[in-house]
Amino acid sequence: MQKIPLEKKRAFLINLAFFLAVFGIVYFLICYALPWMMPFLFAYFVAFMAEPLVGFMTKKLHFKRGFASPVALLILFALFSWLLIVIFSRLAYETSTFLDNWSSLYALISEKLLEFGELLESQFALLPPYVADYVERVVLSVIDVLPSLLGSISMPIMSALTAIAMRLPSILILSLVVLASCLLFSVDFHGLRAFLQLQVPDFAQGAVAEAISFFKLTVVRFIRAYCIICLVTFFELEIGFLLIGVDYSMTLATIIALVDVLPILGCGTVLVPWGIIAILFGNIRLGISLLILCAFITAVRQVLEPRVVGNTIGLHPIAALLAIYTGLNFFGIFGMFMVPILLIVLKHLQDEGYIRIWKTAPAENEAA
Repeated sequence: MQKIPLEKKRAFLINLAFFLAVFGIVYFLICYALPWMMPFLFAYFVAFMAEPLVGFMTKKLHFKRGFASPVALLILFALFSWLLIVIFSRLAYETSTFLDNWSSLYALISEKLLEFGELLESQFALLPPYVADYVERVVLSVIDVLPSLLGSISMPIMSALTAIAMRLPSILILSLVVLASCLLFSVDFHGLRAFLQLQVPDFAQGAVAEAISFFKLTVVRFIRAYCIICLVTFFELEIGFLLIGVDYSMTLATIIALVDVLPILGCGTVLVPWGIIAILFGNIRLGISLLILCAFITAVRQVLEPRVVGNTIGLHPIAALLAIYTGLNFFGIFGMFMVPILLIVLKHLQDEGYIRIWKTAPAENEAA
């Protein structure tokens, strides 16, 4: 057996220590530093969104920046506030109506479950006795468990509402901090950007500039594309639910559209089981309508996604799946989106020669 040279062992240990240190820093930043920095990052994002309007007011209308920034932020907040009020008032109405009708809905679901169980029991005569006995026990256990599960759905909703009510003072303080930060960032936006750029070491200036440029040109477009797809899916669901006659259409459309954006999952994760259960419970019209709606949304997405998203961003499916799984396990839902984006930027810097994190085969380089 050939002995590994001491130099290779030392290089391996150094590389391992480097990767562990980088992972530890990233983990600390995302899990501990990022929650504290999130209000200021959000304020910087708002100032960035308001910058075109501020530039228009200062250059075309000759307003001073100290006056243009508050006016632009006021217009931006007014538009977003109006949109949020329209959306959340509808969601609040549908949620309150759902909670008010929960007792009757719970009784209806329990009744349907019992009817379905009786229907299955009537079919057991066609099965061998030992099979019928086993199936009957399974069905009865499911019927016993499902109502209790359905009865526990309202508990998290009420707990969440109670928690929000208890945190209203801290939410108010946080809102004031965000508003003040938005104003300060917008008034001195260019000075702040220049200050942040000066903090980047000279040896990393090129890599950071390339990463920011790539992020703006590719990743931001990618995120914007899927936001468009999410909105299209939402409107398809909303219109479809209204035509079908489904109650709480906006709430359900919002939830399913968000599920559809999640990797691996899709609207079929909700619509297909819902349609099958509706058919089994005897509501054939609703079940078939939901399955048709799911097929229509899937077909539209297959046509729209290549046109809106464009070319792939060069991340291998296995690497993307690994990044999604790692982000979900270490950082939750936020990490499920953040880690793949970070990996996309790192891959681009690797391809451009700014960093060398992993080795690539010569054939891959030639193909690239």
